[in-house]
Amino acid sequence: MFQDTLVHESQYYELMLYPYLNIGGKDTTSVVMTIADITKSKLAEQQINIAAQVFESASEGIIITGSDHRIITVNAAFKKITGYSEVDIIGKMPNTLSSGQHDKKFYQEMWEAIEGTGEWQGEIWNRRKNGEVYPEWLSISILTNNDGSPNGYIGIFSDITKLVRAQKLIQQQANFDLLTQLPNRQLFFDRLQQAMIQAKRQNKLIGVMFIDLDGFKVINDSMGHSQGDIILQKIAERMTYVARESDTFARFGGDEFTCLIANMDSETDVIPLVEKLLQAIEVPITVNDIKLNITASIGISIYPNNGDDAETLIQHADNAMYKAKAEGRNSYQFFTAKMHEQVLNHYRMGNDIKIAVQHKKFQVYYQPVIELKSQKIIGAEALIRWDHPVKGFVSPEEFIPIAEDLNLISVIGEFVLEQACQFIANLNKDLPQPLHIAINFSNQQFLHEGCVENSLKIINASQVGSENVIVEITESLMISNKQQYIQQLDKLRENGIQIAMDDFGTGYSSLSYLKKLPLDILKIDRSFIRDILVDESDASLVETILDIADNFGLKVVAEGVEEAEHAEFLNKRGCLLAQGFYFSKPVPEEQFITIIKSGIQV
Repeated sequence: MFQDTLVHESQYYELMLYPYLNIGGKDTTSVVMTIADITKSKLAEQQINIAAQVFESASEGIIITGSDHRIITVNAAFKKITGYSEVDIIGKMPNTLSSGQHDKKFYQEMWEAIEGTGEWQGEIWNRRKNGEVYPEWLSISILTNNDGSPNGYIGIFSDITKLVRAQKLIQQQANFDLLTQLPNRQLFFDRLQQAMIQAKRQNKLIGVMFIDLDGFKVINDSMGHSQGDIILQKIAERMTYVARESDTFARFGGDEFTCLIANMDSETDVIPLVEKLLQAIEVPITVNDIKLNITASIGISIYPNNGDDAETLIQHADNAMYKAKAEGRNSYQFFTAKMHEQVLNHYRMGNDIKIAVQHKKFQVYYQPVIELKSQKIIGAEALIRWDHPVKGFVSPEEFIPIAEDLNLISVIGEFVLEQACQFIANLNKDLPQPLHIAINFSNQQFLHEGCVENSLKIINASQVGSENVIVEITESLMISNKQQYIQQLDKLRENGIQIAMDDFGTGYSSLSYLKKLPLDILKIDRSFIRDILVDESDASLVETILDIADNFGLKVVAEGVEEAEHAEFLNKRGCLLAQGFYFSKPVPEEQFITIIKSGIQV
């Protein structure tokens, strides 16, 4: 017998040839040929082969079970994703893959959907053979016989671990601060609004804290933003440590943080947490071998007593925080209606400063610097004054911080420098011995880009002579290890300008900084001079500063000399220069000229 398959124009035929047998069973030369059309069966076979190839090559995992839910077969992707081989899994129930993360209700609702609609799809967490739990997107459908009766189930799934991780990252970036990992402003608002809804329903109070680190801007500008970031991260860690499960600390922006205290019965419920927080923050932080004493000022508002919306509560807590700063920092204040008025005054003052800058309404006063031994005026310190059109003279301690917040301090600083240099240059034309002029540089002003170049242009244009100019920087900048900053100081000195360290002894005094920084003069803060006649520790400290200056070859100016005995004490101990009300208070140009012409009578 001969059998073969013939193909003609996409049709399949089966050809069979076999010998014709006579009645006696003997072969003859005749054959019998049969031809059958097998196209349908051949195409069906091809479809089965294609389906088998698709089944095996599919990137999604496929699992097929019988009507008894036991696994009949799985594909290669299933084995790759789950780690189970056919030997491991054939004949077993699909719950072998269960992660244990879904409850009974989840599976009950899933099978109700399958039996009711014939299919189900959704995210489910399963477990690989190695024990790793992973997310997958799973679709389950019922397999049916020709008559529509069910005979099994097919599940098709894909591993969505990367997708879930990406979604989690997006959610993390949208709701959490990348630096501190604390909730961000948006998430804090959301939680506060939800907490207010719950508090209203349960007749509870909510506390909102606004937290600002004291003096952080100076540290951040001086040490560099990377070091500032380390400080913020350490502060955030301490906040997380003191927080209770129901509390939400968030980074509001910069060095500002907020905290939500929910489910309070009394306003005083917030006090234990805020006191614990202040204690945690003030523990010294060491950065680059520098021990920094960080403190915080905290304002507190209460829902619903101080507002019934998130914006108002945060604003009022912010107002209370500024009150805490005004009261000496490292403390907390509850919001009061009076604080709101003070904030409005602060805002109005800011607008007035902008106008004063625009129309050059500031004045420069001069306080003489005296050589103690000869009692002669050898120079002056330039001090800014502002005669407000309504309030009268406003203290620099009040308006300078606001000007810094408004980024106007560089404009004001250059105005003072220009006025002072021009005034002293004109005055020196008629004097046998030229006077020195000392000008204070704000931390923010000095670190402003182009500060040194602009300052040198102003000094040169005035023809005062750079050797007669002294730039005073604050001691807080001594913590800076930025080589760029030191290079700017060097550039000033290379042009003949002297560098004075103002308020020495009140901040980060360190002999190592005196070696690193290019200094010419130390100015002893007035707080030490005031009690040198009655306080042995202050007297000893002043003597120590004089000895240090002598060892480093630095001149010393004593500030705040208000009595003859102060001057005598300093003179006997080798202090060469002084200034203070005993000699003269700061005076405008005309009065200073009169003093120079007549001499100071002491």
